[in-house]
Amino acid sequence: MDELHKTYPKSKKIFESENGGFLSPAKPRNWLLSIIKDSKLEPIKIHGFRHTHASLIFDAGMTLKQAQQRLGHSDLNTTMNVYIHITEKAVDDIGERFSNYIDF
Repeated sequence: MDELHKTYPKSKKIFESENGGFLSPAKPRNWLLSIIKDSKLEPIKIHGFRHTHASLIFDAGMTLKQAQQRLGHSDLNTTMNVYIHITEKAVDDIGERFSNYIDF
């Protein structure tokens, strides 16, 4: 990423063409598909990374309000009910936290 910033120091775009213009919306998806093609990774759409990011920042201990602010949502329900998905780590943590609470 640092190398890219040297190339495009004033850019605020995530993806842009070599001449600084906008890319076709299909271009990043095609890059992603070429990476996934020969791997054992589950297919994901580019927007899926936004959901993954939301879930992981919540899993890392950020509050719902922090996640809402990070994602730029005006409605907390959007963050909570659409973007944050419970991870396996969080499911596993439920039993342990409850056990510690009741002191077993």
